[in-house]
Amino acid sequence: MTATVSQAYLPNSGSAYTRRYKDVRARSESLAAPLSPEDQQVQSMPDASPTKWHLGHTTWFFETFILRAHHNDYRVFDPSFGYLFNSYYEAMGLRRITPRCVKGYQTDIACRSHGLSQWWI
Repeated sequence: MTATVSQAYLPNSGSAYTRRYKDVRARSESLAAPLSPEDQQVQSMPDASPTKWHLGHTTWFFETFILRAHHNDYRVFDPSFGYLFNSYYEAMGLRRITPRCVKGYQTDIACRSHGLSQWWI
C-alpha cells in the first residue's frame, strides 16, 4: 500500500517545503546536539524510541512524503529505511542503526533538498 499525504496538509510551493524541512531539521539537530552518540542509542523508557530513531524518522518522512512523492525519478537513500523508520512496532528486520549512519542519511537528504523547488508544482 502506498501512503499519500493530502495536498490540503502540504505547503503550496517548493520554497515552503524547503523552509519547513530546514526548520524541522535544525530543531531536531539542536535537540540532539547535547547528546553523545551513545546517549542517542538509549531507549529511556518502553514508550519512547531512541533519539537516533527520531532523527531518522523525520528524515524518512521528508524523503517518503515529499521527495519521492514529487520526483518520479527519485532514488531513496536506503530502501530498508522505509521499514526501519516506519514500522518500529514489529519485532522483525533491522533494528540497530548507528547515530553516524542516521547523520549521513540526514546530510544526504538535506543535500538533495537543494534545488527541489523545480520538482514541486
